[in-house]
Amino acid sequence: TDVEALSQAIINQESNANFVAVNPDSGALGYAQIMPENLPLWSREALGYEVTPDQFLANPDLQKQIIEHRITLYWQQALMDSKGDREKAILMVASRWYSGDPSTDVEALSQALINQESNANFVAVNPDSGALGYAQIMPENLPLWSREALGYEVTPDQFLANPDLQKQIIEHRITLYWQQALMDSKGDREKAILMVASRWYSGDPYLYHSTQAQFYDAQEYPSIAEYSQSVLRQWERQRHPWELD
Repeated sequence: TDVEALSQAIINQESNANFVAVNPDSGALGYAQIMPENLPLWSREALGYEVTPDQFLANPDLQKQIIEHRITLYWQQALMDSKGDREKAILMVASRWYSGDPSTDVEALSQALINQESNANFVAVNPDSGALGYAQIMPENLPLWSREALGYEVTPDQFLANPDLQKQIIEHRITLYWQQALMDSKGDREKAILMVASRWYSGDPYLYHSTQAQFYDAQEYPSIAEYSQSVLRQWERQRHPWELD
């Protein structure tokens, strides 16, 4: 299959098919040089449970399961984005594998919002609003959002101490917003990005054209339009790095 051939091509490129390879600079692991920070999520998604780096390196068949699961996701999205152009899709998958760019719209949008809100600082706390962490979640939203994403409530201190937990909560909430925005925009992905950004920033998905400055406790913040356009630009950099200078 295309996925098997692409998986093998990446394995050959990354490690010359050496399943115990460890990059001395980045710590990347195994056949396809998976970054250690990706291993918990990627193994959960592919296998239903997490594996440690040692377990991963000890089992070449398990490595291939995780690699092929991830490349299948990349490949399906790349075929859609390239409108079936298989050569372009291969280049897109290779670019994502090598550059670490998010593989889905939700992951890319989550990263764009994280960059916009805190410059990827998971311990950030807004001195005006008290907003928390990577994506500057309001403290009053945290009990409900954590229950819905995790099945239990977390405190602000627990939230700030755990960047992986933050990402779970952020991606769960953004998935809900994204699905709704895609329906409301009738599949217009660019408009859907603007709607999610507007909703994250203001609570209203339809204010992405508003150029009025925003204020919190007399402190001025960017307009909703400014914020939403900035998130859209960051999303485009995440999703389509090969199309941007």
